[in-house]
Amino acid sequence: MKSKLLFIAGLMLALITFSALSGCSYRQGAAYPPEGSGSGDGDHVPEGFFAAGTDTNKYVWEKPGFGGSFTITLKNDGTYQYYEGYYSSYIGVGTWTYGNGVITMNEDEEFCGNDRVFRFKVSKEGLSYIANGSDSFISADVTDGDRFLLRGADAQNG
Repeated sequence: MKSKLLFIAGLMLALITFSALSGCSYRQGAAYPPEGSGSGDGDHVPEGFFAAGTDTNKYVWEKPGFGGSFTITLKNDGTYQYYEGYYSSYIGVGTWTYGNGVITMNEDEEFCGNDRVFRFKVSKEGLSYIANGSDSFISADVTDGDRFLLRGADAQNG
């Protein structure tokens, strides 16, 4: 019994340490985006890209995320955030651009400590991951063609 308690205490300490050492400072309460950092490219997407009355699109990976839903949220100001699931302490943030039917997300290196790039083909249903020219996510094994489905306008704020 004593060894089980020690194991659980060690596991909890490891999880707390991992959570404290990983992820963007966004996770620790810093304001994002820093003032004036949005690219504004949300204004240049196809007509109807953002549902009427919203300034964000939320996408959910079609596969199970890392202990929960893997979501990507694109904001009309040209910024984004992604969260790979409940087990992940990392929230990726940065700016996105649109061109030739492709969304390119550039992680904010100064803010997150990473300069990852992710590319997605845009469709009516959502986003399809383009492995060529994209970096890997931290915890989720997203492969070429994996889809992130657009949540309905009624579910985008939840």
